[in-house]
Amino acid sequence: MKGPKRIQVILQIAVFLVLVVVLGGITAFRYADYKINDRAGEYNNNIEALTEYETVTDEDNADKKNGGGAEPVARKKTGSTLEAEVATTFFGKQEILDINGEVRKELGQYFMNDVYKLNNGHLTEMIDYRQDEELAKLADNIASVKGFLDGQGIPMIFVMAPFSVSKYDPQLPPGVENYANDNTDRFVAFLRERGVEVLDVRDTMYEDGIDHYDMFYRTDHHWTTAAGFYTYQKLEPWLAEHVNCVLDPRVGDLSNYTVQTWPEWHLGSYGQKTGIEFAEGADDFTLFIPNFDTQIEEFGIDGSGRLEEMFYHMEYLQEKDYGSRLTYDNVLGAGDLYGKICYNQLADNEVDMLLISNSFYRALYPYLIMQFRQVRYTHDATVEGLTPENVQNYDVVVIVYEPTLLYDGCGAFKFTGY
Repeated sequence: MKGPKRIQVILQIAVFLVLVVVLGGITAFRYADYKINDRAGEYNNNIEALTEYETVTDEDNADKKNGGGAEPVARKKTGSTLEAEVATTFFGKQEILDINGEVRKELGQYFMNDVYKLNNGHLTEMIDYRQDEELAKLADNIASVKGFLDGQGIPMIFVMAPFSVSKYDPQLPPGVENYANDNTDRFVAFLRERGVEVLDVRDTMYEDGIDHYDMFYRTDHHWTTAAGFYTYQKLEPWLAEHVNCVLDPRVGDLSNYTVQTWPEWHLGSYGQKTGIEFAEGADDFTLFIPNFDTQIEEFGIDGSGRLEEMFYHMEYLQEKDYGSRLTYDNVLGAGDLYGKICYNQLADNEVDMLLISNSFYRALYPYLIMQFRQVRYTHDATVEGLTPENVQNYDVVVIVYEPTLLYDGCGAFKFTGY
């Protein structure tokens, strides 16, 4: 290497090292401040989004009000928060992401930090191919639960939520393959072969002429609140047929809601990895607020109130913050990592529902709890502890899974005792 070129490289390395030292030093100070002075709220509250959890059984989570026993809950893994805390307090992270994302966008690149940009600007992740044998085994586990519930006279339905890439309009960049929908097609077929009733929302949206991408945040892996309302509407006829009560027709009628939108408010999980420049802006965030009387009580929380007071956490909509990925999570599900039990004090039925899902449940839950006496949400990662003795206490079981759960090791299919 010639002299001038060597000097240039040395200078570049020196500048890089200085930046590492400076940013690292500031980050270390911020991390110490975070730990010593308990300033989680001042660092965008991203810790919960990044922390790993494990399954345990907690007697304090038992629904003693209605005679229910303890069920599995999620608990922070010991030592799992260090990486999340450092990532949360890293100085200049958002600015560095935005610069990187802007450069990639200008160069016409569609990939950044394991996130892909579709032709229509939506962000997504790539899902690998799953063998038939793997998917059939997962379907067997669901069918075993269905068989047990049939013997108890308890109806069950499996709701197949969509993936961020449309089955009918993939919009994939050239040369990119994504097997999420292929895996899901084969898995749904295995379920139906085994007698499991499936509501495949991917297909109903297509049949109803709904744009798949209108049902997903452009920057997030979650479906939208509109998708949750739509899914309830598609689920309602099945509920009316299989649950022994008369449903309230107001719940599924959009004219009975005030639709409130916060423009360009939500930078989702994909946008957090790429920055707002690569994502080309944030998503609107919308809530459906019922115009009719509601009175909801949540287990473990004193008092009761209207749905929007008890379930929607409006405090997270007071200040726009693109550094926090938790608009969807916090507004719709703050405090639900250990599951959620709510009671509808105005219900004219005695139906208790068990809802098994992941964070996708949050967009659907409000309409279910406005319909039935009790809805208990259990996280998919804790189903290993959902024994037949627990499940048989409910009048109806609804499982809502999305395509990223179709892999070994996630815990969503580890039902035992059936």
